[in-house]
Amino acid sequence: MAFLGIGDILYERKLLDGLQTRIRDGLAWLKKEPAYLKEPDVLRCIEGEWKAVASKALSRVYDNRLRQIESNIASSLTDVRPIWSYTTSRIDYKEQADIFSKLARFWWRKSHSDRPLFSAIKYSERAGSGFLWQRWNPDLPGGGDIELVALGPRDVLPIGPVYSESIQEWQGVIVRQTVDMAGLVHQYPSKRSAIEGSTQGWFDPPARQLLGSKRVITPADILWRSVAPSGGPTPSRTELGTCDLMVAYFKDYSRNTSDEPKRMGQPGTSWEYVVQPGERLYPRGRMVKFVTGAVLEDGPNPYWHGQCPLTRVMLLPEPESLLGLSLLSDLIPLNDRLNEVLRCLDDGLQQWVRRPIKTNSSFMSEEKLRALDPRMAGLKVRVNGAVGEDFQILEGPTFPDWIMSYAEYLKNAMDENSGAKGLRQLDQLKQMPSGDTLEKYMESLTPLVATMARQVEIALAEVADQFIMNVMQFYTTQRRFQTLGPNGAVLEDFDFNPGTLVPAAPTDSIESLPERAIEHKKNFIFDVQANSFLKVSNSTKQLQVLQLYQRNAVDPWTLWDAFDMQGIGPWPAETIAERMGVAKQQGIMLGPPPELVGAQLQVQLAQAQAMLIQTMGQIAMMTGQAGGPPMGGPPPPGPPSGGPGGPPNPGGRPGSAQDPPALIERSDGEGGRRVVLSESR
Repeated sequence: MAFLGIGDILYERKLLDGLQTRIRDGLAWLKKEPAYLKEPDVLRCIEGEWKAVASKALSRVYDNRLRQIESNIASSLTDVRPIWSYTTSRIDYKEQADIFSKLARFWWRKSHSDRPLFSAIKYSERAGSGFLWQRWNPDLPGGGDIELVALGPRDVLPIGPVYSESIQEWQGVIVRQTVDMAGLVHQYPSKRSAIEGSTQGWFDPPARQLLGSKRVITPADILWRSVAPSGGPTPSRTELGTCDLMVAYFKDYSRNTSDEPKRMGQPGTSWEYVVQPGERLYPRGRMVKFVTGAVLEDGPNPYWHGQCPLTRVMLLPEPESLLGLSLLSDLIPLNDRLNEVLRCLDDGLQQWVRRPIKTNSSFMSEEKLRALDPRMAGLKVRVNGAVGEDFQILEGPTFPDWIMSYAEYLKNAMDENSGAKGLRQLDQLKQMPSGDTLEKYMESLTPLVATMARQVEIALAEVADQFIMNVMQFYTTQRRFQTLGPNGAVLEDFDFNPGTLVPAAPTDSIESLPERAIEHKKNFIFDVQANSFLKVSNSTKQLQVLQLYQRNAVDPWTLWDAFDMQGIGPWPAETIAERMGVAKQQGIMLGPPPELVGAQLQVQLAQAQAMLIQTMGQIAMMTGQAGGPPMGGPPPPGPPSGGPGGPPNPGGRPGSAQDPPALIERSDGEGGRRVVLSESR
């Protein structure tokens, strides 16, 4: 066990005090957010904890429509198309771009990353924002892998936040995770006493612990309290408890003020480097792992991309808001009113099947009255006719005709305000489209649904931007070969820095590899067209392309690509018109091929020329030009005017039809040609 000196202890205490101050500042920022404050109320409704009923005799029926809306929206917004695609303008890096695209698709399917995205979207619906933590986990099978972890707003505290589209513009974040204390002690044995003495009092408790009487009691608490003094060994807190592990990622502008180079990062890792005197100690940011009683790690950001490895998922952004708006909090009053209506109807139904009884106390005893149940089939009551009104079964309640319409209004209002109605209509349109399906789809894709889908696309684009850097840092040649086979290796794996996709020169060192990777990443772009990454928003394009194909206006390759079909192969041409020609030649598209169309045009042109020659001959015979003037016609004309022996030339524009008619080609103004009949120049 290593012991800390006085200087190290003082430095660690000062660092913890500074981090605790940043945690308090971060909580102060979050408590200004309405969505953050409303999260416990939303969670209470989702978990079915409605207002207490005054009497046990009253109805307790509950329609948890809020939970259904939350799940439906999250399911629709996690249906990601398999189109992870990186492009490059460099011909020599196109093979690498293809490797990045294939690795991203394989990783998304294998790691089931849609599940963390599902949870992050749920956090966003409840409290305005959810977060995706993209990190390298060395304990995953296969020697470690990249993973996504979903976090709520109570587990991510801002450091120096600004109102921006991305949290990368903040000074940093502090992440809280509840971990097993025994595993943490095993990883940091020299910090055992500090870890066992850690508390969970710096962060706000999770929303589940803010539900009033509902307090989360862990199995560790039960075992810890139930240790009987029977003489057996008392289990230690390490074996039973959990603690909060905090990880801070923030920008640090400190410099090496000494006269000697300083080595940073864990030795032997990919993020180890040397800082020369006067240079920044943390050019890519700083990371500190700590518990409430000790600092476990303090060093540079381990990721080459130099960003905070978190991505914010915010469905409803709002100006001057860190978390955005809560989608579900505004639905709580509607959901409460709906349940009140349902309980009133249920109470009325019970009164109809168990109608009230009116009787005289002298006619029927209390005991017999309690035993009498109007709901029983074949109920028989013997009365004395002279008694009259001493016994009577009353009618049940009468509800107004509009009460069911009011219940339906509440349901529709919740669906429309949340966008769930549009999503449900979109699901109903997932059949072969008819002539008006596209118009119905555009009506269903409300601006609210389109906005939420676009926000998820923006978040996933940031995830993809960090993923490409993590692949260059953590995926070795062997790992890529195991995933993609021989296609996973490129020439850069065998240069002066072998085993990585980052190209290197003879003068490069291993320590300069992160800088080279950052420059190399600029050659690649995550290429996804807006409103096309999610299937819910890409259906518009699919319906449009399908209708164009039915009208013989696009080629099959464009149709196959719009529907994400596998095995398309290389595209035969660049333009749609050229691909349509190839498709017609191969017989996979209606219509004659371009060669046949050209031949038909030549035949039509020849036929038109023959008809013209025939017409000219007939005109010549009629005018006598073929053998004299026609019978009964005027005499042959004399010398032309202005010539020898003829009248003087009057001047001016010559008359029309001076030349024999002929077929000529002219431009149609749209890039094509047309054949016309002309008789004058």
